[in-house]
Amino acid sequence: MAERPGAGGRRVTIWTAVLLLLLAAAGIATFLLLPPEAPPEAPPEAPPEAPPADPATAPSPLPLYRAVLDDDAAVPRPVIVDVVVPEPATMTRTFGWFVGVLNEQSVLPGALRLARFEQSEEGLIAVVELVPSADSPASDRWYQAFQGSTGAYATELAIRWNLLQPHYAGAWPDGLRLLYRGEPMHELDHIDLSGIILRAP
Repeated sequence: MAERPGAGGRRVTIWTAVLLLLLAAAGIATFLLLPPEAPPEAPPEAPPEAPPADPATAPSPLPLYRAVLDDDAAVPRPVIVDVVVPEPATMTRTFGWFVGVLNEQSVLPGALRLARFEQSEEGLIAVVELVPSADSPASDRWYQAFQGSTGAYATELAIRWNLLQPHYAGAWPDGLRLLYRGEPMHELDHIDLSGIILRAP
């Protein structure tokens, strides 16, 4: 029995097509199973440059003053006896810290206590109490420090220069109000520390 021409050729073609379909299916499956390629990594960004230091926010030295009477002068003058540098803080905290430093180093005749801050037309006012060292005025160091014209002026000078810090470069209260035994200071015979004492009159 004779074979029909072209039958083998068609079978080869069919098997070739089936094989191509299988290969194509295998390729699609492999493509689907492969993990997606990660996007290329971006180059690391350079760290931002640090801002330049602001000298206005850096702590400034705070001098401690004593009133000294020279042999050839009849008027006391302020003399710097020490310098302290506060930690960075708000102005009110720095002022309170400095009051503590004055007490620790006994720069003034007696102790101080920061009572509060008050806002007025003149600005921010620090209210500071002169703490008596004794119940009797005759034994109190503050009371004794205000006796006599020279001694009273030296005490006034030390209070003004230490608590008002006229040459301090940082932020500071605009003025000072003093209390003594819980009452506002009144004008004395030789000096006047009553009312609001401005830092820059």
